[in-house]
Amino acid sequence: MAFLLLTLSLFGAIGGLLYLFLVSNFNYWKKRGVLGPKPRLLFGNIPNIVLRKRNFQYDIIDIYREYKGKDRFVGIFNVRNPQLLIIDPKLVQDVLITNFRNFSENEVSKWVDKEVDPLLGRNPFILSGNEWKGNRGEVTPALTTNRIKASYPIMLSVCGKMTKYLEKETKKHIADGIEARELAARYTTEVVSNCIYGIEAGAFEEGPCEIREKGAAVLDQSSASIAYFMLMSTLPDCFRGVFKRPFMKKDMQTYFIQLMKEAIRIRQNTISDRVDFLNYLLQLREKKNLSEIEVAAHTITFFADGFETSSVLISNCIRCLAQHESVQQKLRDEINKTMKENGEVSFENLQELSYLDQCINECLRLYPPAIASNKMCSNTCELMSSKEKPIKIEKGTPILLPFYALHHDPEYYPNPEAFIPERFSPENGGAKKYKEMGVFLPFGDGPRICLGMKFALYQSKAAIVEVDKEVDPLLGRNPFILSGNEWKGNRGEVTPALTTNRIKASYPIMLSVCGKMTKYLEKETKKHIADGIEARELAARYTTEVVSNCIYGIEAGAFEEGPCEIREKGAAVLDQSSASIAYFMLMSTLPDCFRGVFKRPFMKKDMQTYFIQLMKEAIRIRQNTISDRVDFLNYLLQLREKKNLSEIEVAAHTITFFADGFETSSVLISNCIRCLAQHESVQQKLRDEINKTMKENGEVSFENLQELSYLDQCINECLRLYPPAIASNKMCSNTCELMSSKEKPIKIEKGTPILLPFYALHHDPEYYPNPEAFIPERFSPENGGAKKYKEMGVFLPFGDGPRICLGMKFALYQSKAAIVEVIRNWKVKLNPKTNPNFIIDTQHFLCVPEGGTWVDFERINN
Repeated sequence: MAFLLLTLSLFGAIGGLLYLFLVSNFNYWKKRGVLGPKPRLLFGNIPNIVLRKRNFQYDIIDIYREYKGKDRFVGIFNVRNPQLLIIDPKLVQDVLITNFRNFSENEVSKWVDKEVDPLLGRNPFILSGNEWKGNRGEVTPALTTNRIKASYPIMLSVCGKMTKYLEKETKKHIADGIEARELAARYTTEVVSNCIYGIEAGAFEEGPCEIREKGAAVLDQSSASIAYFMLMSTLPDCFRGVFKRPFMKKDMQTYFIQLMKEAIRIRQNTISDRVDFLNYLLQLREKKNLSEIEVAAHTITFFADGFETSSVLISNCIRCLAQHESVQQKLRDEINKTMKENGEVSFENLQELSYLDQCINECLRLYPPAIASNKMCSNTCELMSSKEKPIKIEKGTPILLPFYALHHDPEYYPNPEAFIPERFSPENGGAKKYKEMGVFLPFGDGPRICLGMKFALYQSKAAIVEVDKEVDPLLGRNPFILSGNEWKGNRGEVTPALTTNRIKASYPIMLSVCGKMTKYLEKETKKHIADGIEARELAARYTTEVVSNCIYGIEAGAFEEGPCEIREKGAAVLDQSSASIAYFMLMSTLPDCFRGVFKRPFMKKDMQTYFIQLMKEAIRIRQNTISDRVDFLNYLLQLREKKNLSEIEVAAHTITFFADGFETSSVLISNCIRCLAQHESVQQKLRDEINKTMKENGEVSFENLQELSYLDQCINECLRLYPPAIASNKMCSNTCELMSSKEKPIKIEKGTPILLPFYALHHDPEYYPNPEAFIPERFSPENGGAKKYKEMGVFLPFGDGPRICLGMKFALYQSKAAIVEVIRNWKVKLNPKTNPNFIIDTQHFLCVPEGGTWVDFERINN
């Protein structure tokens, strides 16, 4: 009996201590005078991170809307850890740009350890400080407009494959439709594999595509991983160093390292003048003496940017276009006009498709790739409350930027849930207006903006143009992680690779992939007449092909039958298992000291190996080939030689490019196709703009692409509706103060997480009247364009400030090229099996819809 009582007392004491530990932090914000909802035991204020009954971003949006107008920020808890959710878009801009010095780190930086995550740990998104600066400096030159332009023929080629695939699949699946994200993922896989590794992924072929499967799995976290990270987030920080767990599985790391090696081997044994990402990586490796791991890490950076984000964008865009037949036709008219005038949609034409830009921007608004951004206070500082009271933000405080919430705020976007590309028309000020407002942040903003944004957009545009010019749907779908000097260094390395001139050099690749996408669509539409084609799958094939070619100088074969390895690998880069999620949840709970003890990679070992090998092979092929390609690989090779980069560093850069050009672009393209498919008049208006450009120039050149005003409006509205980053989790890097709405300064301690709710801002009716509507005209030049909303701090699809997505420019060009290709050649309409309501998938980090976007493609006889 005594033993039983002792046992019960012991368990009672342990339970009591555990309870006290879990609730001991719940007065954190109250003590600092910061408003906030009462946290729940075990769940904090974001219960669906654990329960997963709905995407946790909806929890953030609810808090955003409840406290908007009460103060500039709100104190919340992730389990037991305090985070500062930013409500005021001007304060979002302050975190991302003006006060960047104090919020230069992404919160994820403390979760990823280079020892267990050698590839993801070198991603500019994860690095901090000088490491970030150096890495970004290596990656950026590979993503210039000229390099992207050099990759444009690859994108066009993949577009052709996508069209053939669609033509084949539409005949096979007449009733079921085609899942847009699956389509976009095939596309981005093919593009990215070709741009990064110089190989064809075969994403549009029958059977599994290994690179696509591996790519999709890179950041796919298992339930065990989720549980791990939940536990780690609850325990003190000291536990993170004890229980380490990789984000990227070992086999994934191995796969991408081997893929990189093979790509380099092939390039070195081939006479090639390709100025692609692989060419850049080879130059960078030689210049900086990069290790295999460093080169492979760069390829993973490129791969991730070009694969998943782009496929989500493309599929969401397809969804929007499929739901809006008039928008779809308008876009198609724009594409056809460009085709008629130029004979093609060249890289320059792609930049001139105004309505395409509007459609993509509106899609990025509705469904931003980054739903939110988690920053971290890097220096203790102060933020001013609405009452002009300085609030001290301590170093290490997580800062949450709610991109999705901002994009859906009716204050900034009237009727925010509507797909209205005209919001981003030049007459409305374009995307610039909203970006300057701080409410259009699909790729973030500032120095930490998505590196691969530009590539992702070009890749996505090429795919959407291919779909809309070829099809008519019958109904209306890693600089990021670094912080401090690491981030600065990494970004400084990456940024020169993503200039407009480098992207322009990649534009022929994009056009080539667009051609492949069109051929793929032609083939698939014949096979899947009733079933439709999944827009994100199509976009992923396109972005895979573009990114593989632009980054690795290889053709991924994303539009061919059978599995596409690089596409599979790219999709898996950020795919986290439940075990990984559990690990990071655990680490976020434990004290920081434990992070160095229990390390776990985000990127699996086999994925890291794959991309390192892919980078090595791409470099080998490039070095053995006479090539004048001014692409990402070319830049990386120069950077490697200049900075004596290791293989891991070069591979990390390629992963940065890959990630920016692959997933974000495919999501943008597919979401844009979705929006256009739902709005026929918008689709037709965009088509008219494209056709006008075609008629006047005979093609949609790179320069033309930048002039397609309505295309910009569509893309900006899509980015508003579905921002790639739904929110941004920043972290206070220096203790500082934020001013509450009552003008009361609130001290934000270093290390405090800051949550920027991009999605909530994008859907706030104060900023966007009728925020759920797709209205590209919101971003028209007459309305101030995206600039107006960005200046308001309510348009943040890629974030903002120094940490804005590095690949944003590439992502946009890539996406534009794809959208021009689609809208010019096809009428798109949502297949009946697609849920017309966009519900964010609980199993995905990016803004992708549950059930996918299945689209019917109807060929246009140009």
